[in-house]
Amino acid sequence: MSEIRVEIPLGDQVRVSVINTREDLRDDFKYFITQARNYKPDPVESGFLHQRFLRAALLSMFAYAEAVVNGWLHAFLDEHRMAFLFTRLQRDSLDNKIRVLQDSLSSVASRPNVAEAKQVRNLFVHFTPDREDEAFGKLSLELIESAEREFDRWMAEMESALGLPRHPDSRELIRGFVEGFGEVTKEANSDGGK
Repeated sequence: MSEIRVEIPLGDQVRVSVINTREDLRDDFKYFITQARNYKPDPVESGFLHQRFLRAALLSMFAYAEAVVNGWLHAFLDEHRMAFLFTRLQRDSLDNKIRVLQDSLSSVASRPNVAEAKQVRNLFVHFTPDREDEAFGKLSLELIESAEREFDRWMAEMESALGLPRHPDSRELIRGFVEGFGEVTKEANSDGGK
């Protein structure tokens, strides 16, 4: 879901904003992976920045996947009048929620193969002393791009099976909402585009 906020000041302009966490997390991932590509992994001067952006991309990719899966799971359960189950499932692992969705749909889509990326993510999220070399040694652009392709493939198949988008499009929500008020004069969003 997204939240639409409308402000009607005393003047003649109406402000409409959309809070769309899933879309923002996707845009975060896009930003961080682009930044990681902009810095070479080898040179001492840019290697740390490359690693920083890879970590941020990895974490935001999994946060986005979790947000999308939670949105789908909530909508699916609500549609089948079982929304009460979401409170039990919402804190389960991403793997379990993916399994629940797929089992509920008898989906033919194969689960995303992101085990290696998840393992590296866990090295950072559940940090254990003496494992820094392992975490930094396994973190790579190729690892994250591979996981991104897997998530994207699976999400595309699930969008079709569920009949639900990954998230609402904020621009479309605003345009549809403000049609009666006039034209959009300023626009801003988390991807930096207009």
